[in-house]
Amino acid sequence: FEIIPLVSNGLMKSGSISGELTAMDADNAFTGYIANMMFDLEFMLIENSYKSEETHPDYRIEVSSPRGTPIRVGSAWMAKSSRTGNDYLSLLINTPDGDLRVNAVQNEEQRGGQTFSIIPFIDSGEQPQDAGAGLSLVA
Repeated sequence: FEIIPLVSNGLMKSGSISGELTAMDADNAFTGYIANMMFDLEFMLIENSYKSEETHPDYRIEVSSPRGTPIRVGSAWMAKSSRTGNDYLSLLINTPDGDLRVNAVQNEEQRGGQTFSIIPFIDSGEQPQDAGAGLSLVA
């Protein structure tokens, strides 16, 4: 199988995704990384203090420029799986290849801890509807 990101302009690019997200002790924030063969980003999830509606993102995703300036590159939503009842984060990240949707989940070993694994987005009808592109798994 191959993971195919569907980018915002409709073009498909091949590549697999690797990443991790870790909850920080202060400020309800997370730090993480996401990488494939074309990019490698370290980022932070910062709580969205301007959230006023349920559909608004719970977090903004920021990276640092080479000079240390914070740059917003995406958004993240807290969600709960209707199938398993487990909490996860749904991330929309603007990458050099286009908009990328991934989920941050905890496997059985991680559950209850601070670490989440970043996995390809699979549309199960539980994600924010207007959040952008996604990933498909093809044989």
